[in-house]
Amino acid sequence: NLAVNLINGFSSAVTLPGDIKIANKNGNLQVENKINKNNSKWEYPLKKLNFLTEIDTNIIIKVITFSEYQKLKSESGQNVTGAFDFDKLPQKSVIRNRKPGDKFTLPFRNITKSIKKLFSELKIPENLRNRIPLIACENEIVWIDNIGVSKNYIPSKDTEKIAIIYKEPISI
Repeated sequence: NLAVNLINGFSSAVTLPGDIKIANKNGNLQVENKINKNNSKWEYPLKKLNFLTEIDTNIIIKVITFSEYQKLKSESGQNVTGAFDFDKLPQKSVIRNRKPGDKFTLPFRNITKSIKKLFSELKIPENLRNRIPLIACENEIVWIDNIGVSKNYIPSKDTEKIAIIYKEPISI
């Protein structure tokens, strides 16, 4: 009876024995283990090669010159979305998943939004939000996977070193 109410939209979420939560989010049925959700925070110092075992992904950062970046852009015929001004990157930057209070300045706009609001507007399912890697310095977000680079870190003609971000699945 609980499942029928959930599917028909009469209730939004049900918690089952064993801390299993079933929710109706925008017409999609989501199953979540609440125990795993509590242990899902991860953070590492930012390096050239980042092994993110929590999400089975490697994030590789290659630092190149502005002229190499221009050549890369012209060869690919499109903007490299995973590129940021390496010279502006604070030394204590980390690669991690989201935290409360995170803010992101949207590229090509003068709008800063909370990550929570941005993920909600982009309709990213809640069960995937803690799996999205970010480059951050405290609560300022530099880069979000599949979203892009903060306006504050977009390379310009004055940029000397540019960091290019590559992502690949961890092979076992």
